[in-house]
Amino acid sequence: MRSMTLDEAVATLRASGLRDRIDRILPHLAPSLRIRTTRDVHAGKSIVSRFAGHGVLPRGTAWPEWDSAPLHRRWIDYSIASSKHPGASRRFWEEQIAGYEKLVRENPKPLLFLAMIRLSDVAPHAQTLGMPERGALMFFYDAERMQGSFWPEARGGWRSLFAEDDADLTLVEQPPIHVDEFAPSTLSFELQYSLPEDVREETGDDDLSAYYSPDYEKVHRALLGVSGPDQVIHQLGGAPQEVQNGLFLQCQLASNGVDCGRPEDFDTKRARALRPGAKDWRLVLQIDSDEEGPGWMWGDSGRLYFCLHKDDLLHRGFERSWAVEQCC
Repeated sequence: MRSMTLDEAVATLRASGLRDRIDRILPHLAPSLRIRTTRDVHAGKSIVSRFAGHGVLPRGTAWPEWDSAPLHRRWIDYSIASSKHPGASRRFWEEQIAGYEKLVRENPKPLLFLAMIRLSDVAPHAQTLGMPERGALMFFYDAERMQGSFWPEARGGWRSLFAEDDADLTLVEQPPIHVDEFAPSTLSFELQYSLPEDVREETGDDDLSAYYSPDYEKVHRALLGVSGPDQVIHQLGGAPQEVQNGLFLQCQLASNGVDCGRPEDFDTKRARALRPGAKDWRLVLQIDSDEEGPGWMWGDSGRLYFCLHKDDLLHRGFERSWAVEQCC
């Protein structure tokens, strides 16, 4: 798939059955860089844009760790409450509690290195995406112990690091955590303009969703260059391709100390006050399940999203990211 210009994306919309609503749709058309992966066993110890392999850190930075105890204590409380429901399996919940107690004791633990992006590789499009033109971004995640970031206590289960100069990067020859099953994969980047899967709330149209409108679904897939919903889509910036709805709202609420794991959590006074701020969040990196590339799977063919408030993106505060894992 070759890079797509803005004019070509607009032409795709004008040629579709959505042409009469183009003025409402166009504000949601966003540039991003589609990421393609190529397995390369030799890349795992190289300072190149890649997924998996040995970790890379800004010089003088300690390997990121996470104390998951606050999150797993919440899971213990949840399990105790659930065990008291009529008909609940006492044995099941006792096993769950024992497992969480073990996780509480095993702290802190290092995060897993997932990705590095050398920003010189995307420099021609950096300004369009609001990204720095030089340096590097590194992404870490606790793929073993993260169990949803809908509670504020999940903070720390991931880390985004920014090095202003990629000359200051150092390869960690013996990382404290490494998953051999994840295959180092180099990254290439293509400019694309795409739409969110669902813009009904933003436009006021009842059908402008890839799940409800055949015309919108056709345009949505044409812009992404995919033929179906299950294709691998890694991307830098732009409109996230969500497995579930509410990505930015979850980031807004949980990062501000508000639970959002249950439907009723979204209707509290605090949640309603924070809701408008969801529009100020931006996707930094979307990492898909990819068996042919690095070989990882997020839940049931899900995706992992690293997001950032627009002000933090502007001021390069990548360490304040919020990560969300979604699956079917």
